[in-house]
Amino acid sequence: MVISLYESVFLGFFWYTMLLLIRPFFGRWKWKYLNEKTDVSVTLLLRLAGFVFLFSYTAALLDSASVAPDGPAYIREKIFGEYGFYFWIRVITFFGLSQLFWFRQVRESKWVRNFISLCLLFVLSIDTLSLLYFMTQIELMSTRDTFQIYFEPIRFAVIGGIIKLIVFVILVAVMNAMRTRRTNQVTKAGRADDLI
Repeated sequence: MVISLYESVFLGFFWYTMLLLIRPFFGRWKWKYLNEKTDVSVTLLLRLAGFVFLFSYTAALLDSASVAPDGPAYIREKIFGEYGFYFWIRVITFFGLSQLFWFRQVRESKWVRNFISLCLLFVLSIDTLSLLYFMTQIELMSTRDTFQIYFEPIRFAVIGGIIKLIVFVILVAVMNAMRTRRTNQVTKAGRADDLI
């Protein structure tokens, strides 16, 4: 099972946003790791994941076109063909919406964050939802149990989601450590205006 980093960040951002939503309901609990420093790291990681997605998606498209018999026609078909909307939905959602977090107003707005996180989750789950839809439309009666046929993609999606969340937590911890180290180096040197 291949886990892509940008999918881990997008899924993790959704769950992080949901944690921020329910935090006021648990007011007396101390949420040690849901602070401004973590929020800055998460949004920075989200912006970087948007660039990683764009570069990897472009590289995969060009790589597929290089082995196709007619490369330029393949790219045109992929971008503007019958299923071109899928290409544009992924690019606009994963790259475009993640880059909106460069603006402070977007980072501070709860409504915009919730909308963007829901859009990211929906586009991430399009593949699984379409697979489930087609599996229910086509009768796949074989030697295996019908229950197992219908719920196998769900099981893999849940396991993959848990692994992606673990990767997201590790990436946020590394980003926090790097930012803390950079802050300590800058403050020791006496240049507080060089902070990221």
